Amino acid sequence: SNADEEDLYRVVGGQPGGATTVYDLGVGGASTDTEVFSIAVDGDIVGATVLVGIQGSTTVKRTADPTTSTVTWSSSVKSPIGDGTNPDTIVFKAGDNYYAATDGTNSCLSVSTDGGILFNGLSLMDVTDISDINIGGFHIVDADTMFLLLHNDPDAGGDFDANETQMVFKTTDGGTTWERILHNVSAGAADGMAVLAVSPEYATDDTIWVAHATASSRIWKSTDGGGRFIGLAAP
Repeated sequence: SNADEEDLYRVVGGQPGGATTVYDLGVGGASTDTEVFSIAVDGDIVGATVLVGIQGSTTVKRTADPTTSTVTWSSSVKSPIGDGTNPDTIVFKAGDNYYAATDGTNSCLSVSTDGGILFNGLSLMDVTDISDINIGGFHIVDADTMFLLLHNDPDAGGDFDANETQMVFKTTDGGTTWERILHNVSAGAADGMAVLAVSPEYATDDTIWVAHATASSRIWKSTDGGGRFIGLAAP
């Protein structure tokens, strides 16, 4: 395709002489082709919040100024879960939340409660060959809040092999519902999320850590209860 053919456009009709004006909203930037797979709009057109899912990607783009001369787009800080080859992402709004569904391996239905900035998984739709699940870590903060680290271990060997999946889940209602807040696909043997730790002061600092099995791997740290994770170098 030629540049600017595949993008998101705003069409304004009813102008003098029956004219119609088409505005390129430039999701990927000026003169950049972007294959938009889905759109979710909230509010009147002026000042509306617009989220778009990108074809072949888990990226979700968002803007709150779709009618300005230069539309400002930002990517979600934490994308919907999904790491399959060329996944497509569908975004939609229901109630006060935005949802995103991905396809492919590790596809998932994710939810954002902050306008599309952070997405957490609500379900596990397609993880290849789940045959044995190991509990890698479990921590109870209180009667409502708990964290669970799971390892998909098809050969039941208890160790990590390439392409095995680990997932961290969180509940804030005593286990009635769970959100998947972090996931990892092992890059090779002995690589995988193996340790889950929660701060003793979680009630005030909202801090959790997830560490990989090998010393060369990163330690993931969150200071907002699993909303965002920062990769730290292992000591």
